[in-house]
Amino acid sequence: MEKERVTKGFGFRRPVPVTLPESPILVLHFPVDVKRLWELGKAYSWPSVRECPACGGKRLWSHGYVTRHFEGFADCLWVKRYRCPECSAVHTSRPSDFLRGIRHCAGVVVSSLVSRLKTGFWLSSVVRQVQQYWYRSLRLFVFRSSFRKLSVEDIRSFLFRRTNRPEDFAPLLL
Repeated sequence: MEKERVTKGFGFRRPVPVTLPESPILVLHFPVDVKRLWELGKAYSWPSVRECPACGGKRLWSHGYVTRHFEGFADCLWVKRYRCPECSAVHTSRPSDFLRGIRHCAGVVVSSLVSRLKTGFWLSSVVRQVQQYWYRSLRLFVFRSSFRKLSVEDIRSFLFRRTNRPEDFAPLLL
């Protein structure tokens, strides 16, 4: 996907073509002790990545840290970023218990959706509107692929779609 970036310099503007990566693998899940990550912050020792998941390049550089919000913590947590100099993709690390785009851990999401499908009620420990968002996303995911009723197996495939390492996800193995 081509996108033009406009640069300023010496009173004129000229477009500079920038190629953005097409790969959806921009979030890297690692088995991380989240409480230890919260205690240590940037001093936490993240696992090293040997190659770029987007292009397979062998040089993946550290690209600093960025804050992310996770449910259960009052403050943001620092997570590591990596940059591939060959394809310019920036990959953000995430604890493997937390899915891409969701602040709650995977176990809470699964419990909420299973509760809704089996009993028709939401969990009282999680805000109802958040659970409704998860449920609507699940319904949209299922109805795009086939016109049928929701099942517990649909929850698993919906959440596996949000990770690039399904083998590390014990909470999703229903």
